[in-house]
Amino acid sequence: MFSKHASSFRSSLLTLCVASTALVMVLVSIAQLRGNMLGHDQFWYLFAAQRVLDGVKLYGPGLSDTNPPLIIWLSTVPDLLARALHLNLIVCFRLLVFLLLLASVAWCIRLFRRSDAASVKGLWSLLALSVLYVELKILPYDFGQREHLLVILTLPYLCCVAFQVVSKFSLLERCAIGVAAGVAICLKPQHALVLVAFELAMAIWNRTLRRIMSPELLAMLLTGAIYLAMVRVLTPLYTKEVVPLILDTYWAYATDTTASLLHTMEISVALASALLIGAFFLRRFLIFALPIVALSACSLAAVVAYGIQHVDWPYHAYPIDAFLTLAALFLVVDLLRHLADRLAFVPEIPLSVAFFTLLTLCCATSILIAKFSPAVISSRSELNQELTQFKTPQTVYIFSTNLLPFAEVFNQGFSWGSRFPCLWTLPALVQNETGPSVPPSLFKRLPSDKLAQRSSTQRLQVAEDLNLYRPSVVLVEQCSKRHPCQGLEDKDFDMLSWFLQSPEFASAWSHYQRQPDSPSRFNLYRRVF
Repeated sequence: MFSKHASSFRSSLLTLCVASTALVMVLVSIAQLRGNMLGHDQFWYLFAAQRVLDGVKLYGPGLSDTNPPLIIWLSTVPDLLARALHLNLIVCFRLLVFLLLLASVAWCIRLFRRSDAASVKGLWSLLALSVLYVELKILPYDFGQREHLLVILTLPYLCCVAFQVVSKFSLLERCAIGVAAGVAICLKPQHALVLVAFELAMAIWNRTLRRIMSPELLAMLLTGAIYLAMVRVLTPLYTKEVVPLILDTYWAYATDTTASLLHTMEISVALASALLIGAFFLRRFLIFALPIVALSACSLAAVVAYGIQHVDWPYHAYPIDAFLTLAALFLVVDLLRHLADRLAFVPEIPLSVAFFTLLTLCCATSILIAKFSPAVISSRSELNQELTQFKTPQTVYIFSTNLLPFAEVFNQGFSWGSRFPCLWTLPALVQNETGPSVPPSLFKRLPSDKLAQRSSTQRLQVAEDLNLYRPSVVLVEQCSKRHPCQGLEDKDFDMLSWFLQSPEFASAWSHYQRQPDSPSRFNLYRRVF
């Protein structure tokens, strides 16, 4: 009976190779995360979550943000875990994202083993390795970004439907993958285009609209509807005040027009189109033609979602690359399925041999990583070097239109002395006063009364923060054509003079005195009374 039980755990050479490759990928990814600073957006999500848990009202007087609330709500989970277990917050965040990633891959493995891939021994493992590679194929700085979470949460849905195995799962599990996909879309609503393109591709391929009433699709739509209701009830200020403010001011961060950004993606568009058309016409010879077509359609829709955001920030393009890469890898696996079938005839390897092989590989990889990678890679910026001279705990505030200074402050363990992650409304206000810094197509002229009201509010809120948080150290970024500020790239602009036009701000600022040892990019001020 023991020999019969042991034989069921034997592994083929193909499975062992795939498991070894996956193990190396995971270890290398962990090492890269350990050696790189967390991204500035993720830092802000965690900080905002901290304030929410401390009782500060989201979008209220103590916490201003441009993002829909879901990412802040989700970021409270690692914060609660860190508080309960007395662990480092960043470690908890990365651990939870990594566990979510592995759960996504495991979910995909479960459905691959029920698909046509199961007809060829070990083929499902190559598909799973492809999913793992794509979900790990992101810069360490962007690990846990909303675009990364989008791919992690939607792939079980996309693969389950595209591989046509949904009918083999229970109603509860089908609803679960729908809820996961719905949460992913709620993180950034423009990515709903990805699911629209996917369902459109499925409808055209199957020549039916029956999927409209499928449990997973209904669960995804219901998740979105519940989220909208929660936003309306729990954070009414977001739709009432923040969204109009975003429409009035956030355009100043645009780096280009939609047409220009789409033009930069022409290679990705060409490759996705070629995969889609090629898989469609070769569908009689491919067993994964539908997944390839569907994922190619997702990549094309992600290109549109990228373009309408008007910025060329690299992590915004991650879903394009992820879906395109996965479609290409599925094609390669499909073409190699006959080779995989031959490898199945290789004598099977006992479980003990496979275990010790993986253990040896794990140890060897860990030793090499420890030898050739630095323990910690931190920012080498001028601001980072400036902040190291101050002792924690201290409250610090930085007048800047960029989010990176906040990340530097949070990363070094200082308290942040403002409701804002950065002065994100300032570029639009200044451009309206002095003229646009970007092409006219990206410029929005505000009526004089609205401009005056928005400017007054910005000055007053910063003054209130100075009085409330009383930061002991304040750095003011110097904006010039030589050292441009984000959103004010072609301007020589005195940020402090702009704020001092407000009597309330001037009164709050009277407590600060400039220090003679200020760095070149930032003027240093200390609170003196």
